[in-house]
Amino acid sequence: MKNVTKLIFYLFFSFTSLINGLEIDVTKGQVEPLPMAVVSFDTANIEAEEYSSKINAVIANNLNNTGLFKILSEKSFLQSKNEVFLQPNFGDWRLIDANFL
Repeated sequence: MKNVTKLIFYLFFSFTSLINGLEIDVTKGQVEPLPMAVVSFDTANIEAEEYSSKINAVIANNLNNTGLFKILSEKSFLQSKNEVFLQPNFGDWRLIDANFL
């Protein structure tokens, strides 16, 4: 019985000495926001254009405030909003690194 107690005592202290040398670094848990293009609606008149810009601003602000998305500037768009709603050319959106449209 004394041998078993000595063995447990020895294993306990040798195990704790191994743990004391163990370090885990968890400081690299950073998530980069995903680039996203938010395109305004294609409108037919000025009143619809005002609503479109307000809706676009709300959607872009909400997505940007989550911290998960980076809203791309409309100046970087290669397609106009008329072209996007007819037929988006996804190759153009990949060129400006838009992961979502």
